[in-house]
Amino acid sequence: MAKKEAGFVQALSGEHAWFTDFIVAEHYLKNGNRQRALEAYQRSYRAIEQLPQNSQQIGDWLVIDRVRARLYELNATDKPPEKAGNPDSNNIE
Repeated sequence: MAKKEAGFVQALSGEHAWFTDFIVAEHYLKNGNRQRALEAYQRSYRAIEQLPQNSQQIGDWLVIDRVRARLYELNATDKPPEKAGNPDSNNIE
């Protein structure tokens, strides 16, 4: 998997790196590897934060919202119940 992932990431690097990490994260989550999925979603989110606002294409916001939601879900399940429901907790890293 690591070799396939590296090839995929390299093929869609640069401006689309955030989307590549999103796809990789979805793959890991589908296969039950929550830790690797969380790491890939975090990479995706950090790359999104680096994008200029005007570079986002129509429809990107749907995927960006999905990245945020997945980060919240994965972080919420890894925290004690009192922090999981707290909107002030740092669920997106």
